[in-house]
Amino acid sequence: MENIFWTNVISVLAAFIGSACFAVIYNTWGGNILCSALGGAIGWLVYLLTGPILQSDIAQTFAGTIALAVFCEIIARVRKAPVTGFLIVSIFPLVPGASIYYTMLHAINGENDLFLTSFIHTIGVAGAIAVGSLLVASIVRMTPWYHAPRAQSLPTPQKEVRP
Repeated sequence: MENIFWTNVISVLAAFIGSACFAVIYNTWGGNILCSALGGAIGWLVYLLTGPILQSDIAQTFAGTIALAVFCEIIARVRKAPVTGFLIVSIFPLVPGASIYYTMLHAINGENDLFLTSFIHTIGVAGAIAVGSLLVASIVRMTPWYHAPRAQSLPTPQKEVRP
């Protein structure tokens, strides 16, 4: 049991470090690097914690994407930065890289049955990422506090034109 715990801790740390490195590649500055990395770690932690409950990696990816999209929406407002910068970097641990690789490997080797199975699975995981982030973004934009009236600036005084 302890081995599984430490394996998951190392996995979440790897997601944090991977997201932080990805943030550096995307030229993210200062504290936004740590916030983006924390988002990646949160998404991967939710992915791991929902494994025994959901028992489907597509559903796990959906749950992880929802959790990190909510985190990114909140942290973007706190840091006064665009959500997209946090979301792109934080989604990195959930991207089905190995599935894409094996899908293409089966396609190149002419293994049609394995290719189709792997392709459908990869599309499912990618779709879960897209739908999860879109769902959170849509809900946030439909809430009334998002459209609260902003403070208007004072009108600038006009210069007098002298004849």
